[in-house]
Amino acid sequence: MNLIYVFVAAFLFSSMEVAIKLTGGAFHPVQLNLIRFFVAALILFPISERELKKTHYKINGKDYIHFALSGFLCIVVSMTFYTLSVSFLDAHVAGILFCSNTFFSMILAHFFTSEKISRRTFYSVLLSFAGFLILVNPLHFKGSFLGVIIISISALTFSLYALVGKILYKDKPFKAPTITSHSFFFGVAELLILIGLSHTAPAATFLNSIGLDLFIDIPIFTGINRDNILILLYICIFVTGIGFASHFFAVEKNPVSISSLVFAVKPVLSPIMAAIFLGDIIYPHEVVGIVMISVASSFIFMEQSVKEKRVKAHL
Repeated sequence: MNLIYVFVAAFLFSSMEVAIKLTGGAFHPVQLNLIRFFVAALILFPISERELKKTHYKINGKDYIHFALSGFLCIVVSMTFYTLSVSFLDAHVAGILFCSNTFFSMILAHFFTSEKISRRTFYSVLLSFAGFLILVNPLHFKGSFLGVIIISISALTFSLYALVGKILYKDKPFKAPTITSHSFFFGVAELLILIGLSHTAPAATFLNSIGLDLFIDIPIFTGINRDNILILLYICIFVTGIGFASHFFAVEKNPVSISSLVFAVKPVLSPIMAAIFLGDIIYPHEVVGIVMISVASSFIFMEQSVKEKRVKAHL
């Protein structure tokens, strides 16, 4: 096992919401995603090329269509909603609620793949969603319900992105580095198209008529200055580029039960970082919700570990 990749990925991913807050809203959500995923795609591309050389596989037209769909779900839809949600919610709340994508993925996989949920995992998922509900505290919620809806859409579509990946690429010789790198390139290209359309009069009229004027005249470089360039580079190079690369190496060099710790610890690390760097107040009911989510994640982790040991015992 090589836990260094697990801890690096967990730390970087957990710092994302704090980093977005520290930009002070200088960047449009679509603009930020365009920049950070383009940089991440460049960082991941050499890893992808190494993988393709090892497998002697040549990407074909059908693969490119699949990459375009994956890029659309992940970057254009999920990550746009994710980045937007941080404008409406405390950083730690957005970070924890996004972790619900792990549990959404399990549910979707149960119905659409051969990966079925056991009774223990089912109860763990229920416990986790109870924790998310307590965290939000709908009867006395002090944040934005719109923000909760936005981050929930982000988490659900990210789960759908993961499910589509399982289905589309299950028989392919290449794995996560190639899928993610190429999907990122396509997602960035799709964002560029949408940004271009946002500067046209018909699109502006339509967006304004449905109350989405935020997506009119989306900038590409506007807002970047010497005051925020360092935090932007951190988001692009470290969180997105090195974060995803570390996650890939964590998956490659460790059992699934160990690599899955990357997202299992995020509900704990995110609020700690938000409290330290942003001064976010963690309320008692949020602590209860965080503990419940963490316990549910631990149960799932332990069951996955037992399954892997059983599989190894039968080899």
